[in-house]
Amino acid sequence: MLVVNPLRDLVATLETYTGAEDPVSFAPALEAVGRDRAFISDWLRTETGKSTWQRSNTYREAEVLILADAPRFQVRLTAWPAEPQAALYRDRCAHTHAFDLLAYGFAGPGCMTTRVDVDPDDLERTPVGEVVAWSGLRTVTLTSGRLLYYPAFRVAHVQHPPMAYSISLTVLLLRPQGRDRYQPHHLDLETGVKTS
Repeated sequence: MLVVNPLRDLVATLETYTGAEDPVSFAPALEAVGRDRAFISDWLRTETGKSTWQRSNTYREAEVLILADAPRFQVRLTAWPAEPQAALYRDRCAHTHAFDLLAYGFAGPGCMTTRVDVDPDDLERTPVGEVVAWSGLRTVTLTSGRLLYYPAFRVAHVQHPPMAYSISLTVLLLRPQGRDRYQPHHLDLETGVKTS
């Protein structure tokens, strides 16, 4: 009997990542993991005894379970509480990432994110306290079954609490060619001012 393991297939696909590929090319393998709820449920039952949920360093009250970890990628299952007062939603400044992020809505109504497009060179040159040019202000919700892509250095975003407890499945793709040149930054979306 053939045992289907979409996580193993996703990891095998991600192991080919060199940094030159279009990150969205990994979306079908991520979606296959997210659609196979029985596999994820079985995985959680067997693996959570071996590895525990961790507090995210970035999102202080989000629970993060690392499903796969390698030098160039990471696969995470993240639980997002619905409490608006949670510490992870207090930072009102948008931030950029030094990695590409593919996010799949796994369960619940989904996290809400306000995001803008930024030019990484312009953001890098702009001193802290000065206004940064950005475009494409929009708020999106990572509903169940939806896939969102956040390109490294080019999107600044801020998380908002979901309407109810939600879980996302994400792939972080580390970009070796950009990490030394660009650092993550914070941006006040109300004023357009770079805060760090």
